[in-house]
Amino acid sequence: MKRTIPPERLAAMAVVAEATKHEHVLVACRSRAVRRQYVRAVLKAGGKLDNLFFYTLGNEEAQDG
Repeated sequence: MKRTIPPERLAAMAVVAEATKHEHVLVACRSRAVRRQYVRAVLKAGGKLDNLFFYTLGNEEAQDG
């Protein structure tokens, strides 16, 4: 079974890819798979990977307990 990317994420990736052409962009995500999707979207749209930064969200509940 092939997983599909939700339409909301596809829209966000298009905006991020376009923005990286001119400015720095920070993307917060929980998984490496999502990170790879953003990287591929930026490359496909001709954006700049040097302007793309990631913040990995952890499991805050596990950290508090």
